[in-house]
Amino acid sequence: LMALSRFGHPETDTFYWRRYLDDLASQVYRRERHLPTLSETARLVALNTVLFENEQLRGAVSNYHLPRNTYLATVLESKEGIPISLSCVYMLVARRAGIEVWGIGMPLHFVVYHPSLDVFIDPFNAGTFISHDDCRRFIQNAGFTFNDAMLQQRSNIEIVQRTMRNLIYAHTRSGQEWEAETLRDTLETIIRLTA
Repeated sequence: LMALSRFGHPETDTFYWRRYLDDLASQVYRRERHLPTLSETARLVALNTVLFENEQLRGAVSNYHLPRNTYLATVLESKEGIPISLSCVYMLVARRAGIEVWGIGMPLHFVVYHPSLDVFIDPFNAGTFISHDDCRRFIQNAGFTFNDAMLQQRSNIEIVQRTMRNLIYAHTRSGQEWEAETLRDTLETIIRLTA
């Protein structure tokens, strides 16, 4: 994902942003040390506090489709992103803090899942905890026929591919055809090599 940021913004200092993510995880650890009891729920609350209260990460409501809302480095810089980019930040910090979470690529939305608590987390909406039924209703209200495969864990390569598709769409909407075409060619190569 940082390599994608370098594509969109060649000046991106990937080392800086990796240290930034490390620091966010350290903040989660520090909050955990002050908890009276350390449960998985309390750890998620600590993570949410760091990301959505301290860092003030938020969903990009206006200008949703701008490419900057998908590139990881510009999302961390502006504190605004779309569901998949905010979910990626959430997962990267959670994993650094030792919290197991999965990426869930629903139709038209991307969320995070905590397997041992059996709870979904919506980073686009400030880390709101949502249920399986909430996800099903969202999918049905969006006009899709629900099936459980829509809530399965996505692999890292699937997440990268979906991110690239979002960027192709965003660059196309912004009239940036070279960027869109380059990403499209790269995505086709990745799909061919991983098939």
